[in-house]
Amino acid sequence: MPTEMPATGYVIDYLLFVFVAGSLCVIARMARARSKPLSIALWIAGALAVVALLGETWFRYVVDEPDVRIATMSGRAWRLRHWDPHLNAHGFRDHAWPDDKREGVRRIAVIGDELVGGLGIERLADRVGDRVLAGLDAIQPGATEIWNVGYPHWTTAEQTSWLQDSVRGARIDVVVLLYSLDDMEDLLPRERLDELDLALTTSRSTWINHHRSFLYDTWWYRHHSPSDVGLDDESARAHLDDQLWAQQSERLSRLVGICRERDVPVAIAVVPRLLHWGPQYPYAAEHGRIVDLARGLGAHAIDLAGDFRGLEADDLIVSRHAPHPNERAHEILGDAVGRWLRTGR
Repeated sequence: MPTEMPATGYVIDYLLFVFVAGSLCVIARMARARSKPLSIALWIAGALAVVALLGETWFRYVVDEPDVRIATMSGRAWRLRHWDPHLNAHGFRDHAWPDDKREGVRRIAVIGDELVGGLGIERLADRVGDRVLAGLDAIQPGATEIWNVGYPHWTTAEQTSWLQDSVRGARIDVVVLLYSLDDMEDLLPRERLDELDLALTTSRSTWINHHRSFLYDTWWYRHHSPSDVGLDDESARAHLDDQLWAQQSERLSRLVGICRERDVPVAIAVVPRLLHWGPQYPYAAEHGRIVDLARGLGAHAIDLAGDFRGLEADDLIVSRHAPHPNERAHEILGDAVGRWLRTGR
């Protein structure tokens, strides 16, 4: 979509919906005296146009949540309102990182994907890292810095690469990896990833410019695009594929090794697939495999399954169409990470 487009699209496109709905209703009223069947047909068309106008208004001006890939115009609007304005000089949605490190300050890097950046969370203060910092500052003000190092759909490879390049020069004292079960997505068959990328980046219609309508854009994305949620589920299931698991294990071993070489404590916090969370959680085996690997590598494993026990998916995600952890989930995550940083457990 055009990069210069305002967050809520062009006003003239919205006014076109208003004009069509209003015109049909006026014409239907005028036609009532001449032809009853024609008037009825026009009233039906006018009513449908009004419904479309209401839907357009809803997705253009009311909906304020990002879809999984930030692929819809509504998702892009959320990003322009709440993500991009908070990008720091390093390209992450976070506070400015100081160039120098003050004496006696413990610098903690919280690394992950969009979870760390807080996709779906409007206020930075409601994210995992900021909640952890608030808890530590309440005990010893000013003694801790937290760098939130997360980007949408970052995989373990990208997280490890950033750590390799930055851990020494940035003088990081502690690393917390927030591990999501889609962090090995890049190891899936290339054709599966290409299918989704092609669908989300090419035109959605040959007869209408979907950039003119938030309603049409959302409808197409939800009903005609390949399932990006399904791709994340495939990534979760890939933890039980022995060949892919061997590759992922090696990457996590490298990440932990980078920290060990520099005597930097590292914790791996394993976050469940909250969209499917509940008593019959389908990814318990995959989740447990990561927890066991973290312990085997000598990292501290923060198994978050216990912290979410007793809650349902809808308690923990923004919405079914935006299944990102919500403020309550971030609070629980922050408490678990903060507990480890305070007590080592």
